[in-house]
Amino acid sequence: MSGTQALVQRILQDAEATCKQILSKSQQEADEIVKQARQQIADQQAVIELQALEEGKETDRRRMSVANLDARKSQLYIKQQLVDKAYLEAKRILLDDDVRYLAFISSMLMNNADNGEVVSICRRDASRITQQFLDGLGKNLKLADTYVNIDGGVIISMSAYEKNLSIDLLLRQSREKSESKVVQILFEG
Repeated sequence: MSGTQALVQRILQDAEATCKQILSKSQQEADEIVKQARQQIADQQAVIELQALEEGKETDRRRMSVANLDARKSQLYIKQQLVDKAYLEAKRILLDDDVRYLAFISSMLMNNADNGEVVSICRRDASRITQQFLDGLGKNLKLADTYVNIDGGVIISMSAYEKNLSIDLLLRQSREKSESKVVQILFEG
């Protein structure tokens, strides 16, 4: 082998070694880039999975909150219905028990009626609250000639005013004052 050939051979070997070195370095850099990319993907995937998990938990929490709210609304509705029934039952008991009802009407008239007033009643009370019943109170009260549209109780009037002592109004006023106690009795005690 001549000197030129050896030189060419040497240049080719050096070029090949340099080429292998460059390829090796490039391969290492490419492997590092792929490794970093895979790590970034893994990190991003972990973040996305964590976000999805948190969003899922938040969605579940909201659903539970809405379900709990709906359950409380249902319970409140049922309790309200029971309270309504309790007051309706109290009204029914009062209206249906003649002795209690007439004692109640007598007490209302004695405490609220003045001499000479007119007492209006509902048609249902025509046989219970009579002029004779009013005369027995000793207040010079007059039974009205017409009936009023109430479920029970009385309306006392003179020419310039009217006192509404109907059962519905009195129960509504009583309910405003006593409903919290009734709720406590029904649901806490």
